Amino acid sequence: MTLSSPIPAHRLGAIRPLGVVIAALVALALVTLALVAMASPAAAAPANIVPANIAPGKVISDMAEVLISNSGARTLAALNEFEYSSSAKNLANLTLQMNELAVHIALMLGVVARDLQSAWVNTDLAHQRAIFAGLSQVGVPYRLNALIPGKAFDCSGLTKFAWGVAGVEIARGSKTQFDGATKISAKDAQPGDLLWRPGHIAIYLGVPGAVLQAPYGGRSVEVQLMNERIASWMRYADPTI
Repeated sequence: MTLSSPIPAHRLGAIRPLGVVIAALVALALVTLALVAMASPAAAAPANIVPANIAPGKVISDMAEVLISNSGARTLAALNEFEYSSSAKNLANLTLQMNELAVHIALMLGVVARDLQSAWVNTDLAHQRAIFAGLSQVGVPYRLNALIPGKAFDCSGLTKFAWGVAGVEIARGSKTQFDGATKISAKDAQPGDLLWRPGHIAIYLGVPGAVLQAPYGGRSVEVQLMNERIASWMRYADPTI
């Protein structure tokens, strides 16, 4: 797996001392073994943990949601720690948390973890924070007109929450949010950008078709890989410009 530093290349004023970079590269070598173990079949949960009266697929999905939400919260905390103190230790921890989160999502969606991680690295701080804040809410139940972190969201409540954590205030309502952001093409979209179709809004995860969303009643905040038909309806917008 190819690992890279989680600092966006184009962050304004970002100057990384050579010593920090060297120390981070050493730390990344130590991270690789843990990530390989996580992605291997041997790391899968044993079959006997699934109760006989519960569909195995449902249990696996619920477990994956917990892994993603906990990992999202840890990655957001690591990002905040690095912003407070850009030490080699904090950089190594942020890199580890980001890569673990990418692996969890990749295993659930069937996408390539390094593609997610690369997309996150090459976006700005606000987009990073919005992505990780939103992912920390995976598994929270859908409820119409709700914006209650850890309790309930509707689609625009989730996007408003995520971007609020990133310091960008956006309105409620999917169409209002889309209209208030700058329209962009799919090729220019960054992780964290808004994805809109009539009646729904989601957050782009950074690889084609992959979204974070609060879908509808009876389901919860989830990561999802859209089929081609649905993806063709989606329109992208950046709330930061």
